[in-house]
Amino acid sequence: MTLDMAQSGQEFTVMSIYGGCKLRRMLQERGLTEGANIKVIKGQPGGPFIIEFRSSRIMLDGKCARKIIVGQGTENGNVPIERCGTGGHCSRHRHKGRWNGFKWHNQEV
Repeated sequence: MTLDMAQSGQEFTVMSIYGGCKLRRMLQERGLTEGANIKVIKGQPGGPFIIEFRSSRIMLDGKCARKIIVGQGTENGNVPIERCGTGGHCSRHRHKGRWNGFKWHNQEV
């Protein structure tokens, strides 16, 4: 189940985070990683979510919450975050408000 389906007051364990390396790095810097126990303080479908974990609170928008997979307990164990193939430097470029594609660094396609 994704975090955007959670109701206020529910408690979960983060199973995985699907998203770009910028989102993963931002969440890691704030302490939200796989295996972390979280509590939804405020949440509404499509709206902002306030979650509490490790004695801190953060607010996520609906898009970020949709990329966080949560579950009850630790049935899958802790899965490490995959490393970005570009060394943490995403190279997604936007051109006039739309995606221009991906630029690959140091990778054979």
